[in-house]
Amino acid sequence: MLTQNWLLGALVLASFCAFTASDTFAKSNLQTAIGMHAPRTTRSFPRIEATFHIPNLEGDPLDFEANDIRAQIRLPDGKSLSLPAFFDGDDVWRMRHTPTAPGNYEVVGITRNGEKLNVAATPAQFKVNGASDAGFIGIDPKNPLRFSFDSGARYYPLGTNQAWMSGKTGEYQTRFAKVGASGQNWSRVWMNHWDGKNLDWASNNKGGFSLDAARRWDEVVEGAAKSGVYFQMVTQHHGQYSSRVNPNWDSNPYNTKNGGFLASPTDFFTDERARTLTKRKLRYAIARYGYSPHILAWELWNEVQFSDAANEKKWDIVAQWHREMSEFLRSQDAYGHLITTSSEAPPEVFASVDYYQRHSYPSNLIAEVSQAPFVGPQWPQKPAFIGEYGSDNTGDRPDEWTMHSGLWASLFSDAAGAAQYWYNDKVEDSNLYHHFSSATDFLKAANFATIDAKTPFHPAPVSIETPMRGPLFLSPGGGWENVTQSDFDLSKAADVNAFGRFPRFFQGQNHHDMNPNPLILHLNAPSTGELRIRLTQIAKAGANLRVTVGDKTTEFPFAATTNDLSEAKTLTVPLSAGAQTISIENTGQDWVVLRDISVPGASMLLDGFAKTTPTCALGWFYHRANIETANPTTQSGGTAKIATMQPGNYAVTWWDTVAGKPLKTETARADQSGLTLQIPSISRDIAVWAVRQ
Repeated sequence: MLTQNWLLGALVLASFCAFTASDTFAKSNLQTAIGMHAPRTTRSFPRIEATFHIPNLEGDPLDFEANDIRAQIRLPDGKSLSLPAFFDGDDVWRMRHTPTAPGNYEVVGITRNGEKLNVAATPAQFKVNGASDAGFIGIDPKNPLRFSFDSGARYYPLGTNQAWMSGKTGEYQTRFAKVGASGQNWSRVWMNHWDGKNLDWASNNKGGFSLDAARRWDEVVEGAAKSGVYFQMVTQHHGQYSSRVNPNWDSNPYNTKNGGFLASPTDFFTDERARTLTKRKLRYAIARYGYSPHILAWELWNEVQFSDAANEKKWDIVAQWHREMSEFLRSQDAYGHLITTSSEAPPEVFASVDYYQRHSYPSNLIAEVSQAPFVGPQWPQKPAFIGEYGSDNTGDRPDEWTMHSGLWASLFSDAAGAAQYWYNDKVEDSNLYHHFSSATDFLKAANFATIDAKTPFHPAPVSIETPMRGPLFLSPGGGWENVTQSDFDLSKAADVNAFGRFPRFFQGQNHHDMNPNPLILHLNAPSTGELRIRLTQIAKAGANLRVTVGDKTTEFPFAATTNDLSEAKTLTVPLSAGAQTISIENTGQDWVVLRDISVPGASMLLDGFAKTTPTCALGWFYHRANIETANPTTQSGGTAKIATMQPGNYAVTWWDTVAGKPLKTETARADQSGLTLQIPSISRDIAVWAVRQ
């Protein structure tokens, strides 16, 4: 008789499985699995589940190579489907299936390694009828950059990360109920050990396979389904195999120091035993949870760039691991769930997954999230969105309004979904759910999903005029990289946009080759004022910024310190009116991180974005100075022109982004140059949609 106590430690203590044997199994079963995929139709029905007992089973019940236990199901059309079953303690096994058609279903047999067992399932027969939903989520067959349900309806992910909680029973159901009630339809949950959700890393840190963790995931999956949330199941996170970034390596049960079998975190990607055990975990997840349409995707890694292997630039083994696990999932998952990973990594790491993700914590959040991620010929066409966002580490902006502005700005990029906020605890503790309700209600009122499924929205040029001017904020968006353009004419929109690619790390003498020339800004200041340079971090080796305006030079020295200094610093230099050239260089020892550079009076008070079809426009406009402040005091209106619109009359609805309701309706006119809108006076932001009459 097998018990859960026997299982604890079984995976870690199991004998080595040769890679050749594992590879042979995958090849021999790939064709079988492909021939037994669940039929995909335009809808799905609630799951059916059968239980059976296998007493005195020989070998490890979690080793699918030794014990490939399957249930054979007769479908309403008379065809058969073979689904993997999962072990649930003692001698108990279960099978779960999501029907895709009404009618009679019957479990007609249980097999072990293809041989029929003399065991009976309870119940064995099911009558499926009643209400159905839209099915599983995949890549839109008509648009490789978007998601859709099996029904053909657009799926536009919008939500918050719910990576972990305290570990209490029922808390995911409670949280997902709030998430779903606010209109969110996406989340992301980690398979981590500190709240008891890592299948192969029990909370007591002795390794093994935890059925308690497996049952906790039942709560996650069922809670998401009940609340209309679709989530990514993150099967690995960077800390498990990092000795540098959020490291958990010292407590990892696979570490030889803890009685495991891996000498270093990097070995995880190549070690045969580690790969075999990872496949067991994935196969178990498929058998137990793969029935659910509410698993949007299997996410192979969270931020694999922070693993030791990536830090050592061993991207080849990281990419190979992703290929191997992606192929394995596709060979075993009868429902064909999507596969993803989240990383700042070379394209080859993403080559084997179905959609892209990146995470974003920039100094200029609006500029960052309003851009489509992963663009360019090196990134083949796949859906993409930002899976985590938040403010940088300066801590000088209110969390609520950082979250608000990042969410709304992201809706107008060409990404397949919104940017997804990371700090779920801040949303919960401050009850910020209404921000998501407002955004989702806006998209519903504008009929976004239905329109986008027929004629996709794309970002459109927007020009804005305001009665008064404010500061122009130049925010670098690059990272640790070489400077490719160091001379900018701020009278040219192309140069202002190009500054968004300038590296945030402004190098000194230690890496002079990365930034060999001064940063040059040409501008025509409309009035006297102050040039402001804001820094968020200074390297411990120290730095020195030399700012020259005309014939006057100002030095800003930063002495060496014990550690890198993470603290907001604002440097000011007086500016006179008129045409002038500004030179900024770092003559000190090491880098500083630039948050932004502001030029007084060089920009309109309002800015914004739009996305359009030929006859419909969605827009968002914000007050540059107030969008991320807690209590804005100034207001401005203006005129916006949205290009690419068909000429004609348009019905216009303005939307209060905080209260989540329409403000007013009116009509507007589009000519050959675009749709002209009169922006109401606002202190923070406002949204709009317009439909051609």
